[in-house]
Amino acid sequence: MIQSQLFIFVLIIMMKDNFIKYAKTISLDMDVILQPKDLDQNYKQHILNVVKEKNEGSCISEIGYVIKVVRLRKIISDYISSIIPVANFLVEMELFVFYPSVGMKLEVNIDIIFSHGIFINKDKIRILVPINTMEGWEMVKDFSSQRMVHASTQKVLKKGDLIFIELMECRFEKDGFSCIGKLLLE
Repeated sequence: MIQSQLFIFVLIIMMKDNFIKYAKTISLDMDVILQPKDLDQNYKQHILNVVKEKNEGSCISEIGYVIKVVRLRKIISDYISSIIPVANFLVEMELFVFYPSVGMKLEVNIDIIFSHGIFINKDKIRILVPINTMEGWEMVKDFSSQRMVHASTQKVLKKGDLIFIELMECRFEKDGFSCIGKLLLE
């Protein structure tokens, strides 16, 4: 347990965006197949490695973005297939996940400013802040860049700037989440 808490603390320090404050640890039952060569005294580590390789950095529609596979909690059942020489395990895994949802307020860095608004892409979570929701802001292009300028305050937003947004729509698509957000005043 202390190792899990230390891991989460290190993640909070490392992540520049604040998706982490909405992340949580969950338990999930998973099927894992091990090849005969992996059936040795380190089979639990092999199970953990298989789950990490398949799931870390991926999105699962009902679960969210898997930030980290924390640990193997327990082996629920196991059997050796009679048709194909592999070992099948049903295991309970502990995962650290983030699931984007409507109403979340996030502090994120701008990746792209373009004619349709501001785009943020973080760990298979894509967020568009449409230009038509950004009252008082207009896009300004010059020879080398694009930026957003507020008409009355003259505040400038450019690629890499930290902004505050609220998620207005979220949906799972193919391999990640696509979200619509709105810009919040600081």
